[in-house]
Amino acid sequence: MAVVAETYSFRHASAVLTEFVTAHTPAGGGKPAAAELAAIESALVEATAAVTARRYQDAVEAYRSAERLIWRQLNPRSTWEWSSTVDLSRHVSLLEPLVEISLAWLAVLPLPGPRPGPVSTRPLDDSVLASTAALDATGLRATAVRTAADAAAASSVAFGSALGAAGQAGSAQVVLDRAKELAPNLVPRLEEAVDLGPAIHRDLLLPRARVLDPGAAGVFRALRLPASERIELPTAVTADRTLLLADAGGAVQELTWTAGAEPVAEVVRLLYADRVTRTDLLDRFVRPKEASDAVLGLAHAYFYEIPLGLAECHHALGDWARAEEQYLRAASYSFLNTETEAPFVWLRLGTLYVDWGIAHYRQDEHAEALAVLGKVLSPDGSAPASPLWDTPGLAGPAAAARALLPLPAEPAGLAGDAATATVLLTAWEQLVKLAAGLDFWGMPTQFVPIWTYDYLRSVAVEFAQLAVSAERDVVAYWSRADAARLTQAQLVQSTAQARAEAAATRLQRDATSAEVTVYDRAVGLAAQRAADATTDADTYATTSSQALMHSALSAQLSGGDDGNARQLDALADRMVLGNYRLSGDRGTLAAAESLAAQRLNRDYEVDRMRRQAAQLLQAEAQAVAERAAARARLAAADAAVAVADLRARHADELVAVFDDATFTPEVWWRMGEVMHGIYRRYLTMALRVARLMQQAYNFETDQALTLIRADYSLLEVNGLLGADALLADISQLQYDLVAVARGKPQPVKHTVSLAESHGLAFETGLRQTGVMEFETDVDEFDHAFPGTYAGRIEAVEVEVEGLVPVRGVRGFLTNNGVSAYRVPGAPAAVKFRLQPRETLVLSEYERRRDGLLVADDTRARGVFQGAGVCSSWRLELPKAVNELDFGALTDVRLTFYYSARYDRDLHEQVLTELAERPSVHGRQRAVPLRWLYPDLFYLLQDTGELVLPLTASDFPRSQRDPVLTELGLVLTTDGSRSAQGITVEVAPPAAADAVAATTDAAGIIGSETGPWVGLATGPAIGDWRISIPEAANAGLDRAVVANLALLLGYSYTPRA
Repeated sequence: MAVVAETYSFRHASAVLTEFVTAHTPAGGGKPAAAELAAIESALVEATAAVTARRYQDAVEAYRSAERLIWRQLNPRSTWEWSSTVDLSRHVSLLEPLVEISLAWLAVLPLPGPRPGPVSTRPLDDSVLASTAALDATGLRATAVRTAADAAAASSVAFGSALGAAGQAGSAQVVLDRAKELAPNLVPRLEEAVDLGPAIHRDLLLPRARVLDPGAAGVFRALRLPASERIELPTAVTADRTLLLADAGGAVQELTWTAGAEPVAEVVRLLYADRVTRTDLLDRFVRPKEASDAVLGLAHAYFYEIPLGLAECHHALGDWARAEEQYLRAASYSFLNTETEAPFVWLRLGTLYVDWGIAHYRQDEHAEALAVLGKVLSPDGSAPASPLWDTPGLAGPAAAARALLPLPAEPAGLAGDAATATVLLTAWEQLVKLAAGLDFWGMPTQFVPIWTYDYLRSVAVEFAQLAVSAERDVVAYWSRADAARLTQAQLVQSTAQARAEAAATRLQRDATSAEVTVYDRAVGLAAQRAADATTDADTYATTSSQALMHSALSAQLSGGDDGNARQLDALADRMVLGNYRLSGDRGTLAAAESLAAQRLNRDYEVDRMRRQAAQLLQAEAQAVAERAAARARLAAADAAVAVADLRARHADELVAVFDDATFTPEVWWRMGEVMHGIYRRYLTMALRVARLMQQAYNFETDQALTLIRADYSLLEVNGLLGADALLADISQLQYDLVAVARGKPQPVKHTVSLAESHGLAFETGLRQTGVMEFETDVDEFDHAFPGTYAGRIEAVEVEVEGLVPVRGVRGFLTNNGVSAYRVPGAPAAVKFRLQPRETLVLSEYERRRDGLLVADDTRARGVFQGAGVCSSWRLELPKAVNELDFGALTDVRLTFYYSARYDRDLHEQVLTELAERPSVHGRQRAVPLRWLYPDLFYLLQDTGELVLPLTASDFPRSQRDPVLTELGLVLTTDGSRSAQGITVEVAPPAAADAVAATTDAAGIIGSETGPWVGLATGPAIGDWRISIPEAANAGLDRAVVANLALLLGYSYTPRA
C-alpha cells in the first residue's frame, strides 16, 4: 500500500472502443453495431480528462452519463436523462446480467485480424516472445484465426493481396503459397470468401485502403498503413468466435458459445473472481488492449470505476456526504482487488474523513468535526466502529491499519505503511486539539500570542510569499504534468521539497515546544511572585513605616560596607561643591540626592503589593490555561512532524518505483496533487501565523477584528490564489493600524527608581544578597503618563548609583516573561501576555556611549523588545564578581525606552483611579544634614543645637503644602563610640516645645513608639529645631557624630 495512492489508476485512459468503432463505420454511413458501447467508453475517458484538468463538475456529469448508458443496457425501458435525485442500484444481482450483455455484444463486435505485412520464414523461439505471450494468447479471436500460425497466414494473405493490387503478381503468389503452408485450412476459406484477383483481395484490407492512391510508388507508401494497423477479417471467417482468458495460474482457457448460452459463470470466474487476490493487477478493464476488453469491463465500470470516480469528484468538490456514499459503494464491489483496490479505497475514505473533519474544524464547528474525525480514530486513539474499519470489503487494509494502533507516545517512531500512518496521525493531530478546546490553528478562544503583532506580521508575510511562490511552481508543474512530461529528475526534486516540508514542520514543532517551556516557567513564576508579593505586603505591613529608610540611612551614613563615614562624607562634600561625577568613576555618587529623595509611603506600597499579588494570580490562571493549550499543540505538532516525515518517505518510495511505462495521465494528475499539497502546507503555515498575528493585533489595540479568515479555499481558483488573498487580508490589518483614528504608537522614555518604588526588595534583597525581584506595575507608568496604554519596550538601560568602581558593575537583568498591559476601557482594565524569558547582560558597555562602535543589528529584535513595560523582573549584581560597595548603594535606576498609545478618555479614568489609592499622595524623604546642610551640621557639633529652615523649594514643585505624617531620625558616629543612647531633641514647625528621645542600638529614633508619638503633625515647611543637649548626654563629645538625618513622612496636595 506504500505507493498505491499515487501509482494506481482506476480510470479509463484511452478510448479503444471508440477508435475501433470509428474505424469500422460502414462505408455508406450509418450507426456501427457497437456505437452504444463506444459512447459508454467515451464518457468514461471524458471523465478522466476532466478530472485531470481539475474540472470536477464536468467529470461528475460524464460519469453520470456513462452510468445512465450502462443502466440502459440493463433496463431498455429507461429513456430518461440523468437526475441527481435518482440513485441507480448497485445490487450484486445486476453483475451477472451485465456480464451476459457484454458477452452478447462480443458476437457482433468487429474482430481485428493480425497486422498486414510480410512474415519471416525463420521460426522464432517461444522463449524470446515469452514477455508478451499472455497478452498475445488472450482476448476475443475468430476461432479460425486463434493460433500463431493462423495469424501469420492471415497477414501473408493480406500482404499478398496488397502486392497484387500494386501489380506485382509474381511476388503476390509466392506470399500466398507460403501462407497456405502455414495454415492450409484457413487460407482456402479466406480465398473462398472472395473472388481471387488483385481487385477482390483489396477487400481484405482495412477500410482506410479504399482512399488510397493506386498510383503512388511503393506498396506501404501507397497503403499508408502504420505498423499498428490490423486486418479486418471477412465475416465468413469471424462467424465462429473464441474468448481466450487466462486463469489465476496463467493457463489460457478457451470459451466458445452460441447465442443465448453465454458462459457467464466462467467469465465471472476467470475475469472477475480471479482478479480479487492478484498482486500484479494489470487491469484490462481500464487499460484495454483491444475492444473486447473494454466490452467485458462494463460490470467493472458500473460497480467500481464509476462510484469511485464520483467519490473522488465529490471529495474534491467538498460534497462530503455524497463522496462517502460513493466510496462505500465502491468498497461493496464484490470483486474488489484486495492487494490494490481495497487499500486504495480505504486510504481515500480515510482521507475523506480527515478532510471532512478539518473542513468543519476550520469553521469552528467542533462537534461536527469530532463526529467525522471520530470515524477514523476514537478520542482515546483506538479504532472506532465506523465504515472505515467495519466495511467487509475493506477488512484487509483495516486490519493492517489496526496493527498500527494504539499510536505510540512518540509518533515519529511509528512504523508501517507511510500512507496509512499519515491518515491516522493527521486525524490524531486534530483530535488532540479538539480535546483541549483549541481551534483549528491550535489556539484557545481567549489567547494572547507570546510574540508581538509586528514580529508575527513579518513572519506571516514571509510564509504567504513562500506560498505564492509555491503556487507558481504548482501551475508550472501541472502544465508539465498535463503534457505527461514528468521526469525522474523532477520526482527527485519533489522528494527534496518533501524533506524541506518535514524540516519546516520540525521547526514549527520546536517553536511549539518552546512555547510550552515559556508557559511552564510563567506558571511557576506567576505563582511564586504572587506568593512573594503577598508575603512582602504582610511583612511590610507589620514593620515600622520608616524601617526601610532607617536601614538605608544607617548603611549609607555609616560609610557603606567599609564603615568609613569620613570617606563617604568627603565624597559628599565634593558633591556639594558641584563635582557630581567622581573622577574615574563610571556612576554618579548621588548619595545626598538619593538620600534626600522621596520614597513611596508604606501604606501605598503595601496596597500596591497586594494588587500585584491579585494580578499575578490572574496571570497564573491565564498561564495555566495557555500551558494546557500549548501542550495540546505540542502533541499535535508531534503528529504533524511524523506526518511530514512519512510524506518524505513516501516521496522516496515513489522515486524508487518510477517507471515511465506505468505513469498514466491520471498518475501525472495525482503527482500534481502531491505538489499542490506542498503549496497547501506553506499556505497553512502562513494562515496559522496570520491568525496569531490577528490575535496579537487585537490584544495590542484592544479590538476584536476578524479579518483573517479561517479558510481561504472558497477564494481559490483551481485550488490556487489562496495565498494572494491572505496577503491582501494581512495588508488590510496594517491599513487598519495606519488609517483608523486611534492612538498611534509613539516613543516614550521613563526612569524607575528601584530604591524609591521598590524599597523593600531593594533593602532586603539587593543590598543584602545582590539579587532583587520586582514588578514594574501599571501605576508606575500611569503616575508618569496617565492615558498611555499598550506600552511595549524597545530598550532598557540600567544605572547603578552609589560608590561604583571605575569599571562599573557586572550583572544581569531578566524579564521573567509575564507582562501586563493597560488597555482602554473600564478602569483597572489590564491584559496579560506571557512571552519568552530574556536576560540583559550588565557590563561596562553603555548603549549611548558605545553604540557608535558596536552597532545594533536592526534585523533582529533587541533584548526585551516587544515585552510589556509592566513586567516581572529579576536584577542580579553578584557580590562575588563586583567591587561594588553595597552598603553605600543609593539607588538603581531603570530607564525604559518604549512605545505606547494615548487615549484621552483613559487619561481621565486613570486619574480618577489613582486618586482612590491609599496614601497615593504620601511620600517619605530623608534630610542628611552633613551632606545637604554642612554649615548647620557643624553648628550642631559646635553648639549642640541648630534651626533648619525647610521651604517649599526643598520639596518637588508638584507637591504643595506637605503635612507631616511620620517622623524619624538616624544618627551615625565616626566609630569611636556606639550610636546608641544619644538623646536628641526635635521640634517640628508646629510644635511649641522640643521633645527629647534616645537613639537605639542602630542610632534610630521613630515616631511610631516612644516619646515622639504624636509629634509628627502640622506642616513640614518651616523652622525645625534640633539639639543634642549636654545635660542629657553627659560626657558626650559631639564631634564623634558623623551625620544626622531627619526622616520625614508626609502627605501633600498635588499641584493643580
